[in-house]
Amino acid sequence: MLDSSNEEEFGLVIYHELIHMVSYAGDADGGYNKLGAHRLAQISPDVARLSADNYTMYVAQNGMSYEHYTMFTQNWWGANAMSVECADRYTNCWDSAKDCCRESDFDGCCATCTRMAVTAKCSNDPNAAAPPSSPNGSDNHVSGDNMPDNGGPNDCTDNWPNCADRNITGEGCCGVKSWSDGELYAAGCCATCAARDAAGLCDDV
Repeated sequence: MLDSSNEEEFGLVIYHELIHMVSYAGDADGGYNKLGAHRLAQISPDVARLSADNYTMYVAQNGMSYEHYTMFTQNWWGANAMSVECADRYTNCWDSAKDCCRESDFDGCCATCTRMAVTAKCSNDPNAAAPPSSPNGSDNHVSGDNMPDNGGPNDCTDNWPNCADRNITGEGCCGVKSWSDGELYAAGCCATCAARDAAGLCDDV
């Protein structure tokens, strides 16, 4: 339910409605929440492009800190999702992730934990788990004594040689973006994304 006393949430809803008024964008079936939007984009990208929610979530995700994005969108748009394979199952994931996630937290809070894992705070925390190399489940999570010795406390390395290519991963924060196959930049390019966050390109989360 919309809380009209919450200015940020109310503003997002107004923006959503304005998108309807100035474009052909409607409310696509199955896309009226974050995870549904990802599913719709995979199944029917043409329909997803005409969803007012997608434009609203783009503005929210790129215009707010991750904490505010999480807080001010969960009542109306549900738990966070980075892809169909990496989505939060709970709306309280920020409570755990803000202090860096442990391996078991990724099972229910994959999106928020993956976003936080590439921040300077969590990528330098030896007790924090690194994002999964592939967001398809918990089998690929590596942490603790099972982590390879790669010179980093958190297995936060770049898996691809083109991670630093700004023509590919962009100029700014890359912790919330994904490759065309759904793998998160944060998972495949953890070191690059963590460095950008440390440089202040991701704002405060």
